[in-house]
Amino acid sequence: MIRALLRNLGLLLLLAMLPYVAAAQTALRGVNVGPTLTAGDIATLAEWKVNLVRFNLVWTEEADSADLASYNQWLNSNLEILDALLPVFEAHHIKVLLNLHTPPGGFYTRKGLPQHRLFRETWAQDAFDDTWQTLVARYAANATIWGYDVLNEPAEGKPAAGLKTWKELVAEVAAQIRASDSIHTIVIEPPYGDQARFGAIDKVPVENVVYSFHMYFPLAFLQQGLYGRPIKFNYPAKGWNKRKLANNMKRALAFSEKNGVRIYVGEFSAIRWAPKNSAYRYLRDLIPLLEERGWDWTYHAFREADAWSVEHDTNKRHKDPVQTLTDRAQLLISYFAKNLF
Repeated sequence: MIRALLRNLGLLLLLAMLPYVAAAQTALRGVNVGPTLTAGDIATLAEWKVNLVRFNLVWTEEADSADLASYNQWLNSNLEILDALLPVFEAHHIKVLLNLHTPPGGFYTRKGLPQHRLFRETWAQDAFDDTWQTLVARYAANATIWGYDVLNEPAEGKPAAGLKTWKELVAEVAAQIRASDSIHTIVIEPPYGDQARFGAIDKVPVENVVYSFHMYFPLAFLQQGLYGRPIKFNYPAKGWNKRKLANNMKRALAFSEKNGVRIYVGEFSAIRWAPKNSAYRYLRDLIPLLEERGWDWTYHAFREADAWSVEHDTNKRHKDPVQTLTDRAQLLISYFAKNLF
C-alpha cells in the first residue's frame, strides 16, 4: 500500500515537473528563409519538425540607390508574399520571426566598408522608425508571428552628426514597438551581428526582448570558395576546434548572464564544400554548444544559396539537391526533433 502511494506520488511529482523540464529546453530551432519560399517548402520544414523560421526581408543592391517610394513598394510586395504564406505556417505550427534585413536606404561604402545609410542620412533613419510602425500595425494581432528582428547586422560605422547611434535608435524603436504591441518578442542584434560588439548596446528597458548574434567563426573556413578565396581549410584543425568555438562565444554568454536575458543565434552555417566533409564536423561541434547554453537558433539558410544548403552534397560543381538526406541534413533534423511545438 505504502509503495503504491509512493509510486503514485512520484508520478504526480513527475507530471508536475514536466512544464519546468520543457521550459529548460531550447524552445526554438529552425532555419532562415526568404520570400522565394513556397507552400511545398514549408511542408518539408514541417516534416523536419522546424518550429521557427527567420523570414528575411532582403533586397539586392538596388536598395542602395532606391528612394523611399521605391523602398516602400519593394517592402509591400514582400509583405504580400509573407501574408500569403502565414496561413500555411500556421497550419504547420511554425512560428515566424520577421527580420528587416534591408532597411530604408540600404548600404553605402565608407573607407571600403559597408555602412547602413540610416546612420548617414536623416530621411533613412526617420523612415526606419516609420517602417517599424507600419510592420507592427500590420502584424500585432497575428499569432503566427513570433517576433520582430529589428535590423539584420546593423552596419553602424560612425553615425553622422545629429543622427542616433544604434544603441539609441534600437532603444527608441523597441519602446515604440512595445507601446503598440505587448505580445510579440523583440529581437535585438549588436552592431554587425557580432557578439564581440555586445558592449555597444545596452539591455533595453522593455519586456520580452531577446538578444541575437550571428556565429560565423572562423570566417576563413566558413567562406572558403567564395569571393575568390581558396578551398583548403579543414575542420577541426590547428586553432579551429570545439573549444575554440566555445571560447569565441564567451562574450555572448557573459552578456546573457550579466543582464539575465535570452540569447538567440539568428544565423550560423558551414560552407558545404569544405574539404573532407568538414562542414558536417563543424556543425556537429557547434550545435551542441548552442544547446548546452539553452540558446535558440536558426540555421542559415534553407533553399536560398546552394553554398549553405544541407540538401546539396559536398561537390561545389553540383548545383542540384541530392535525393537522399545528407549527413548535415540528418544532423539538423535530429535537433529539430527535440522541438516541443
